[in-house]
Amino acid sequence: ILKAVMYERGLKISLVYKENIVDNASFIIAYIKVYHEWLFYFMEKLEQKINIIINFLKELP
Repeated sequence: ILKAVMYERGLKISLVYKENIVDNASFIIAYIKVYHEWLFYFMEKLEQKINIIINFLKELP
């Protein structure tokens, strides 16, 4: 899962470099936007893993 999450982060950050960056402010805004999207993706994946663990523990006798 970590590889997939890091790949997703790299993919999103690479989108920043593909945008038409006019100045430093535009770059920073685009970078923050993409990082924010990645953070939500990471949190989603983490929540899925936590739920799997919780459900597994509930099934134990």
